[in-house]
Amino acid sequence: MDLVLGFLGPEVYILWHRGLTHALAGLLIFPPALAYLAHALAPSLSFRRALLLAEVGIAFHILLDIPTAWGTLALYPWSHARLALDWVFIIDPVLWALPLGGVLLSLRRKSGGRRVAGASLVLCALYVLLAGAIHGWARERAREHLTSGPAAGRGQPAAIGDIEVYPQPLAPWRWLAVAWRGDSLEVMSLKGLPPRVTGSRSEPHGLGDPRVRAALMTEPGQAFLWWAGAPACRLVSRAGEGTVVHLSDLRFVLRQVDPFEMEIVLDERGDYVEAAWEGEQVFRR
Repeated sequence: MDLVLGFLGPEVYILWHRGLTHALAGLLIFPPALAYLAHALAPSLSFRRALLLAEVGIAFHILLDIPTAWGTLALYPWSHARLALDWVFIIDPVLWALPLGGVLLSLRRKSGGRRVAGASLVLCALYVLLAGAIHGWARERAREHLTSGPAAGRGQPAAIGDIEVYPQPLAPWRWLAVAWRGDSLEVMSLKGLPPRVTGSRSEPHGLGDPRVRAALMTEPGQAFLWWAGAPACRLVSRAGEGTVVHLSDLRFVLRQVDPFEMEIVLDERGDYVEAAWEGEQVFRR
């Protein structure tokens, strides 16, 4: 259902993916509709049983999305906070392979299929909990790097609350840690078990520039800040054409490629002209 949002524009999809469909309020709307459809197509399946299966299935879908780095509006409309534990990447191949393997193995067995399927779900839970433990481990290693490692000489140590750790594809073996230090960001790559810092760089986040602040005060800028977990920006000035502010979310920048970059164009006076997200014009006036 969320894919339909893409037809309304990239900003609608990015901002509201995992919105009402992934909220507790959605459990009052979508499972009954799905159960009614299932019962209508298969009358031998009672509505009560179909409703129970739909409620449990969608509830666990929401719970499995919360450990990811995207963020889930699980408490919408009572809260617009995005719940994200940052334990696993948006799409984790292990979390796809374990249930799929359980289904395929259970279909091949004449007996004990439920035990096989149940075992695959237990392995999923253990994998997510393991990723959460390694996430905390990676945060501690990043803090050690900032306070006593090579990065300690580049500025004042960042407070514990200033360090965020994000999973990378094939987590929990690869992580990206981001620490705020005044006008700059310390970005660290971590790999392995136990996690170790394999690369570190310091770069200005640019959020204090008056042109950036002007861009962030626009409707698209405010929307980006609400969605982004680790915002950063860069400026590109064009003679006679004003300034383009490029907004990035470091959670999803892989090998210098940012699939969710937003561009906000300001004229020479610093007034908002237009914005594009994922290369498409958004928030049209």
